[in-house]
Amino acid sequence: MLHANTVIPAPRADRRGSTAFDQRPGAIAQRRVAVVSGRPASTDRITWEIRRHLNHTAVTVMTGLERLWATAASDHHGFDLVLIDATLPGFDPIATLGRLRHEMPDAIIIVLVHATTRDHVVRLLQCGASAVIPLSLRDRGFHAAIDLAMAGERFAPAELLVDLDRTDSIGEGESEITLSPREMEVASYLAQGLSNKEIARRLGLQEVTIKVYATAIFRKLGVRNRTQAAARLLAEGIV
Repeated sequence: MLHANTVIPAPRADRRGSTAFDQRPGAIAQRRVAVVSGRPASTDRITWEIRRHLNHTAVTVMTGLERLWATAASDHHGFDLVLIDATLPGFDPIATLGRLRHEMPDAIIIVLVHATTRDHVVRLLQCGASAVIPLSLRDRGFHAAIDLAMAGERFAPAELLVDLDRTDSIGEGESEITLSPREMEVASYLAQGLSNKEIARRLGLQEVTIKVYATAIFRKLGVRNRTQAAARLLAEGIV
């Protein structure tokens, strides 16, 4: 069953998305990132966002799959993170993602989409994508999605999260997330990464009370933990 934001750990990646390339004695850990897209505007923005958000990152820009396959064949270490545009000529979920998983089994693979459907997202995840990120997702929402993928979880577009996780419990017209004023206060601090104790201090409440609010927020968002909650709150623009 696919869950909101998270499905299963990314295959063979560690919790930071690092590979053996990062573990050489005396070497500074550096993520190797490939951005594969034939759209210059999208490529420039994604590259800038990656460099701004991830430290010690070397970004390689590719305009087609041919260079990616050539790199995979010639470079033993490959890439730690691959962001690939689903509109690239020759991109096929089964063939492309299957080959990537074979050539670079430790890589975190993120598929960038312009417009998508639930069935397409499910297929991409089933074929080996670590995350599916709409190119419309920006700034903190984009960074949160990247962080989830790098942490070994899978991310799906926010507008499909409820459909992916709660189709058996939500009726038509009930997918809108509604938080009470107090839940909104707690949610804003959750999105900042504050602990229950820190939130309780900020709001002048008991820590156990904050835990109750947090549990209610998780349920409404259809998530299981604070990391997922923060990612969805930011991606949805709720806080």
